[in-house]
Amino acid sequence: MTFVPDPTAERLPTTAIEVYQTRGGVPVHVKREDTCWPWPPLSKARGVWGAIQSRPGQNVAVVDTGRSVNGLLVTTIARTLGRQVRVGFPRYVKDQPEAVTNTAAFAVRLGADLVPIPANRQFVMRAAMARLLEPGWFLFPTGLRLPETVSAVAAEAAGVPAGYRSVVVPTGTGTHLAGLLRTFPGDVVAVQGYARPADRFRADVRRMSGVQRQYTLITSFLDYFEARPDRLPPFPANMYYEVKAWAWLNRPGIAEGLPQPILFWNIGA
Repeated sequence: MTFVPDPTAERLPTTAIEVYQTRGGVPVHVKREDTCWPWPPLSKARGVWGAIQSRPGQNVAVVDTGRSVNGLLVTTIARTLGRQVRVGFPRYVKDQPEAVTNTAAFAVRLGADLVPIPANRQFVMRAAMARLLEPGWFLFPTGLRLPETVSAVAAEAAGVPAGYRSVVVPTGTGTHLAGLLRTFPGDVVAVQGYARPADRFRADVRRMSGVQRQYTLITSFLDYFEARPDRLPPFPANMYYEVKAWAWLNRPGIAEGLPQPILFWNIGA
């Protein structure tokens, strides 16, 4: 799906559903949410778009990492909407203070201003970034964990054709999962991209979704960086999240044991 973003649009376009098969031959309908934004292809764009639009006149800032493309996503959307952008990036190499990560350098080419921050945990770097911002700047939360994303995913899920009995969603912060829990009527299965304590994760999702609802949580079973070719899905996928969820779904007996038809919620590439 290719489109030119319209700065006046209230929401990003609905994405297509494509049918693929597991290695066991079970058909899986893939919701191509990675196509809701042209580049980088991340469904987090829905929440970022809404968060910026709902704050007219504010410029935006985000703390990015060497691996994440969140900073690139925020930059492209903010520039599309005519806002200034600052990207805080971690300096990992103490003896090379001028070193810039590849994603940070790309953000500059997209129109962002860089703010170097000593490498630390995400919440520490975000606090450091907040102290450097003047009034009139909106600093995105860690992992782009936004209530606007929850609402946007819920709205997109509500528009999915009826009849799907289960949905499999790759998850990190649980933001997309929270949106699906609001409106998807069938069984929900969340596959973690990285291990988080289950009790804390469920509490976060319950707070974000605002609903009390049962779902299945599959804890991460692959190393964060492990993405062997035989585990890659036949559609564009994020190696840290979708690859693991698809690998789980391809385990013998897994897809066969889920209520069908199955929807796979592809969150990014």
